[in-house]
Amino acid sequence: GGDSKTVLLVAAAQEHAHAAETVQSLRFGERCASVETRARVGANALAGMIAALSERIAAVEEEIKTTEQWETVRTVRRDEFDGRDEVVLSSRLVGAEDLRLDLETMLAERNFLSGRAAAQTASNKKVAAPAVRTGRPDLAHVPMPATPADEI
Repeated sequence: GGDSKTVLLVAAAQEHAHAAETVQSLRFGERCASVETRARVGANALAGMIAALSERIAAVEEEIKTTEQWETVRTVRRDEFDGRDEVVLSSRLVGAEDLRLDLETMLAERNFLSGRAAAQTASNKKVAAPAVRTGRPDLAHVPMPATPADEI
């Protein structure tokens, strides 16, 4: 059961006295070799882990939407050519920095588990497993709030 492998050893004797038993054992081994099992215990557990992680990711994304906000920063700097002060307004997202780090970690973990699931499926089909992608996960799917035009 599960993700285990099964091995069957068939003993055969060369003596003529054991010929009938040897032929029966070899036929039994041949029938056993044609059996294909499709145990999916590990695959189901992995799919469950990915689903639970996806739920946590969705919850963190919602929390980011409610927590994160745009902050307008007013910077005064002196112009070197004419010596006048100029005011520069810039906006940045604040309030969910730790949540974004947690989200990035969870997305990387889900990518890793998805790669393992794909490799497991490919090995069940006797196809070369795809390489697990590494690197920073793409955070582009997390919607960013628009910059408030009335503050600038």
